[in-house]
Amino acid sequence: MYFPRPYQDLPPTRQLEVTIDLEHGSAPVSMVPYRMAPKELQELKIQLQELLELDFIRPSNEQEHQQHVRVVLETLRAEKLFAKFTKGEFWLNEVTFLGHIASSKRIKVDPAKSPPYPISQKRIVPAHIEQPDCAIDGIPKIEPNSDLQHVVEVTPEQIERMRETCRIAREVLDAAARIVRPGITTDEIDAVVHEATIAAGGYPSPLNYHFFPKSCCTSVNEVICHGIPDARYVVNSSKKYMYNSC
Repeated sequence: MYFPRPYQDLPPTRQLEVTIDLEHGSAPVSMVPYRMAPKELQELKIQLQELLELDFIRPSNEQEHQQHVRVVLETLRAEKLFAKFTKGEFWLNEVTFLGHIASSKRIKVDPAKSPPYPISQKRIVPAHIEQPDCAIDGIPKIEPNSDLQHVVEVTPEQIERMRETCRIAREVLDAAARIVRPGITTDEIDAVVHEATIAAGGYPSPLNYHFFPKSCCTSVNEVICHGIPDARYVVNSSKKYMYNSC
């Protein structure tokens, strides 16, 4: 990290030019960011405006911003992360942070942490299957503006269609559960979910919804929902959470 002048003069008048080089052979450490739906973004703006009117929050001014930057840099120096603020010189040879090891030369994955697992190509959906509007570009268009976001009124016909959809989703999950065993990868589970959904004439709704790359969600050790299936092997089949909808 390079600071063009002593930190007392911050914030700088130009954007800092910073590049981070990953160790050769390392995979990207992040996926495409989640994009908030327009309706949700509008609701967030309304909530922020209400908080502003109640004086619970307020924007910082230029003087406060400079003070915040100074506090951050002083903390870095107090923790002995940098010897000088005008050069990218580290007090420490390496710093461990969020599962990675940062040094003056590169950032690499901490070998003590679980390594990233490769993700296979997005699976193909046959042309005869009806697809949602997010299937191509990953952005749902009808859903965010639908009245069903606020009021749910269903007809008897829609209830029957929901029953049929739920039945198919249950059968797909059962098919996936039957192959879950130690030694199988979550990507293999995704393949079964994908094929079973297609065979039933349905579209696996997680696929490309807000850029989600797979047809189901797999969470190893119940760590978090919406986990992306990859080449990771299942060690204990009793600690697996799967989510799918058609």
